[in-house]
Formats: sequence, C-alpha cells, structure tokens
Amino acid sequence: MEVLNRGLEAYLRCLAGNQLKKWYQYLHLAELWHNTTYHSAIRTSSFHVLYGRKPPIIIDFVNIPNMVATLQETLTEHTVILHELQEHLRRTSQHMCDQANHHCIDRTFDPDKWVWVCLHPNWKHS
Repeated sequence: MEVLNRGLEAYLRCLAGNQLKKWYQYLHLAELWHNTTYHSAIRTSSFHVLYGRKPPIIIDFVNIPNMVATLQETLTEHTVILHELQEHLRRTSQHMCDQANHHCIDRTFDPDKWVWVCLHPNWKHS
C-alpha cells in the first residue's frame, strides 16, 4: 500500500504540475493510470483482469468542425494535460535515475586480474 501511495502521489504531483491545489481534478486520470499500469504481482494490468482485454490507447484530440464548444474545450484541455504529464513524468524519471546512480561508480577490470567481491551491502571499504 505504501508503494501504491508513493506512486499515486508522484503521479498526481506530475499531473497537477504547478497547480498542486487542484490535484483532486486529476483523480480520474490517476485512476486510469493505476488501472492500466502493469502490476508485477498479477503480471498484467487491473483493467485486463477486470475486462479481459488490453486497456484502450488514449489518442490525441483532433479538432473537428461543428463540434460542441464545451466538448472541444474539454478535449483540448485533456490533451494539454496529457502532454504536460508526459513531460513531468519524463523529468521525474530522469531525476529518480540520477538519484539512484548518484553513488554508483563505473569500474572496469582486466579479464586476467583477481577482484574481491563483498557480499555484505552494509560493509564499506575505506
């Protein structure tokens, strides 16, 4: 549950962007994200388990003449939100990778040399 809450919080933060006080307006998109995301425990998405088919692909909105103005505004806003979300998620993913690799050191060893391998993760070489 903690992992789900962290993921949902990060997703809503990315989705709301600079409008953090309006996070509740994006709950339906967060629900869609959660239900269509691959879950390692069930080896598929919740949507697939519930409906027996793959989740639908969300396509970009195409402006159609003579469309109801409120629908057009809603779909345009939805497309803008999705593009912003993609950018926020890309940036967050890069930040997480940078943090995870912060202490990593790339080392190369010669094939004919012996190396010591420590199997204790808490042991630090001084």
